[in-house]
Amino acid sequence: MSDYNVTQKFIFMIHRYKKIMEKELVETGIHRGQHYLLMYLAHHSDASQTEIANCLKVSTATIAVATKRLEKGGYINKAVDGNDNRFNKVMLTEKGTCVVKQSEQIVKSLTEEMYHGFSEKELMQLGDFLDRIYENLGEIMEEKTGETL
Repeated sequence: MSDYNVTQKFIFMIHRYKKIMEKELVETGIHRGQHYLLMYLAHHSDASQTEIANCLKVSTATIAVATKRLEKGGYINKAVDGNDNRFNKVMLTEKGTCVVKQSEQIVKSLTEEMYHGFSEKELMQLGDFLDRIYENLGEIMEEKTGETL
C-alpha cells in the first residue's frame, strides 16, 4: 500500500468522524465548532476570548462571533475581567454545562465504538504512530510556514 493510500484512508476516516459528530451533536443544539469552545470552557473556567482563540488555534474574530452566538443561546456568560477591562471572561451557564455533559457522553460513546475490537497494545501503537505523524507535520509546518504549534 502506498503512502498516498494511507493518507487517503486517514483523510476519509477524519471526514467520517466529523460527519458522525455533527449528526450526534445536533441533539445538543450546538454545532461542532461551538462544541470545542464549550468543552474548552468546561476545563478552563473564566478564560478570556484571546486565551480561547490561542488554544483552539483560531482567530479572535472567530471566537467573538462564536461567543456572541453562544451567549445569545444562553450557553455562556461574559463578564469584564476585573484585572484588565480590555478582556472578557467567558463562563459556562447551567445550560452550557448540561450541553458539555451531553457532548462528553457522545464523544465517549463514539470513541468506544470507533475502537471496538482494538487491544490495549494496538491502541498504544496507534497512539505512537499518530504522535510521530504529528511531530513530522510540525517540522514540515515550521519549515514551510515558519509557524510552530
